[in-house]
Amino acid sequence: WYSNAELIEKFISSKEIEAVLLETIKYYKSTLEMLDNRTDKHFTHMTTDHLRKYLTDYQKKNNCSKVSIDNIRKKFKLVSSHGLKERKLYS
Repeated sequence: WYSNAELIEKFISSKEIEAVLLETIKYYKSTLEMLDNRTDKHFTHMTTDHLRKYLTDYQKKNNCSKVSIDNIRKKFKLVSSHGLKERKLYS
């Protein structure tokens, strides 16, 4: 299994190959690293409840709009689906 940091790098590499804008890639990376730094869970073991709690706490701490939180949630969803594809590819 890959560490969270390795999963982040694999995801970022895939986005670079897809020619995603550099600013978007930076946003993905910082958002994912922030999650990794604030949780003791491996990404593959995180549930919807874990993410919901993280996002709720993040919103309260940073006074973010619901739109910002929804954008972060979408990034997590992208990474999750990417991780599932990677797991199938390498298993």
